[in-house]
Amino acid sequence: MKLKLFFIALFFIFPVLVQANPDSLFTQGNSAYSAGKFKEARQFYESVISFGFESSELYLNLGNSCYRLKDYGWARVYFEKSKKLDPLNPDSESNLELVRSYSPDKITVLPQTAVKQAFLSGFSLFKTIPFILFLVVLTSVTLFVVFRSFENRFTGWKKYGYVTLLVFTLFIQSLVAAWVYLDSTTHTAIVVVSVADARSEPVESGATLFTLHMGTLVYIENEYKGWIFTRLENGNTGWIPEKLLGRVN
Repeated sequence: MKLKLFFIALFFIFPVLVQANPDSLFTQGNSAYSAGKFKEARQFYESVISFGFESSELYLNLGNSCYRLKDYGWARVYFEKSKKLDPLNPDSESNLELVRSYSPDKITVLPQTAVKQAFLSGFSLFKTIPFILFLVVLTSVTLFVVFRSFENRFTGWKKYGYVTLLVFTLFIQSLVAAWVYLDSTTHTAIVVVSVADARSEPVESGATLFTLHMGTLVYIENEYKGWIFTRLENGNTGWIPEKLLGRVN
């Protein structure tokens, strides 16, 4: 009798387990999106994320679903996430440009030095596969050369060439360390509601400093009891309720 009940339970539970598989949910999300059922597609993709899975493609598809639902704030959140996981994905960048155009807030970016601009440009490349392979090969070759130089006690131009190679490798690794630190300490969010007021204090009675609209990016500087102290690209700062923002990282 118990064995019979076990098989009956398994008969009903097995389809649920199969349906809850992340790969299956992702496929169902794609099918729903292709059928024009964007709300269902969004739910399927969000279910995949709830399992702890993430990828550039997953966030891109989820962003597309939100875009089709005209939820431009969350669409930008997911496009930003997609780009962070794969900075060279052209679809993420083109979709970001499109969804940015829907935000009425045109924030003037503070001028940057040429050195800082070059540094930030390289920042988007350090997580790409070609760059990682380059760094691994460069480090391996440098270690091999340094080992040989100590073993054979090279002199003259060879010695200076090996020293130059070592300095260059250490320089690149220092840049990567700086990029990693910047990535881990820079947190951003997107306004996901129609209107969000930035206040002078983390309370509703605080003076309104400026108003933002759906799809605008802010930098997270601090947090306090459900409020986020935000900074815009033009340097303006203010407190915004956390519930009005979607975190990118």
